Order: sequence, then C-alpha cells, then structure tokens
Amino acid sequence: MEYRNLENLKETLLEHAQELLKGLRNSEYTVQEISESSGIHQQQIYAYKDNRRNINNARFETLIKFENAYIYINNKQN
Repeated sequence: MEYRNLENLKETLLEHAQELLKGLRNSEYTVQEISESSGIHQQQIYAYKDNRRNINNARFETLIKFENAYIYINNKQN
C-alpha cells in the first residue's frame, strides 16, 4: 500500500474515532458498548472522551480498534 493511501486511511480512522467520542459526549453511545466492541479498556476510552488523551496522537492500532466499534455500532443501527 502506498504511503499516501495509509495517510488517507489514518485520516478516515481518526474521523470515525472522533465521531464515536462525540457520540459518547452526547450520550448516543456508552463507554461499555464501545469498550466491548473495540477491545479498548474503559479507562482509556474515558481518557479520550474527557480529553485527557488526545485522539490525534493515538496509535494506529488504537484507531483500528475504534474502527471496529464504529462498524459494530453502525451495523447495529441499520
């Protein structure tokens, strides 16, 4: 995969993670729901939700886990 494609992928993953965090802040989703569908520990999700951790600095692996939750939640809503 080309470097540019990886940059685009990371940008998309980051947008989806930000959307999930926004949904958490607006009570559309629960931390437990995202944790169970992503494999990310609840305390880590709270840290991103409460801006104690910056999602823009998240590792690629973490963004992939958030993407799993994003897919799960979107499939559940449809």
